[in-house]
Amino acid sequence: VIALASHIRSVSMKEAAAFLAGDSAAVDNGTAPRTGNGHNKLPEERPKEDVRSLKPLGYLEPDHESLRAIGLEGETCRHFGAGYAPKGIMRGKLAIPIHDWRTGHLVAYCGLGVRAESKGLSFPKDFDPLLHIFNGDKITDGEVTLMRDPLEVMAAFQNGVENGIAFFTGDLLAEQLQALADLMQAKSIAAIHIA
Repeated sequence: VIALASHIRSVSMKEAAAFLAGDSAAVDNGTAPRTGNGHNKLPEERPKEDVRSLKPLGYLEPDHESLRAIGLEGETCRHFGAGYAPKGIMRGKLAIPIHDWRTGHLVAYCGLGVRAESKGLSFPKDFDPLLHIFNGDKITDGEVTLMRDPLEVMAAFQNGVENGIAFFTGDLLAEQLQALADLMQAKSIAAIHIA
């Protein structure tokens, strides 16, 4: 985690460790993380985007047999607000809600094929999933496990691992690492484990 913070913030390992520990002395004595212009100051908080909040899809079926076939129990689906979509643009798929991790607002649903030939995630037109973190709005402080995809997070929750998160893209990009660092700071995350 220290190496990740050091890389993202372009500071030494010592400065990154002080930053993660919340050491205000490091900020006061000039060892604060540097911005790209070389000045010693903390980066400004990103402005909160105007997030549209959707209403949950009331017709989803959390106990559908096709979801049990991929290992998901109805109670797990209800916890996440997910379910089989019998109609709409997600028809025939597991509809998984996407919440803004900062505000908790529901911003979109993604669809996951429940048959072997259609396992990829699909998203609404003009929706960019890049910086959204699945389950980021529900995690608590302490340790978090970064998993490959939302289905893995849901299955882990079903087996007692509650602080799991995942990105919605296959590759881990620099912007996502920054979002992960922001999440760690905002939620007081002590460590992130990669599953």
